[in-house]
Amino acid sequence: MPKYVQKFQRGQKIRITDKMPSNMAHFESDCEAIVEHTYKEIYGGGKCESKMYSLYILVEPDTRIIDVKAGEIYKDHRGYSVSWYEEDQLTLIDADTTVGLGILKKDEELMK
Repeated sequence: MPKYVQKFQRGQKIRITDKMPSNMAHFESDCEAIVEHTYKEIYGGGKCESKMYSLYILVEPDTRIIDVKAGEIYKDHRGYSVSWYEEDQLTLIDADTTVGLGILKKDEELMK
């Protein structure tokens, strides 16, 4: 049996589908987010091939992201975490993790 390869990586920007199953109707949908981690990364599971993700929902995508390379990271920070989305409910928008990791780091600092 082939080994599962995680489709999305921490810090990547993704889009959540607008077609959520009825048991997930209360979840955020049709919006952009940053990948935080997978279920397996947090809880382990040995040979578990869980394809579930925790996401950092961007409240107003692209409106407050400041150029990280210029030394400014997401000054007017707003967002929140939601778990667990299935891999097939997500679409990659940007594989570059630079901005996403900066957003997650800033959020972690604000939570201390």
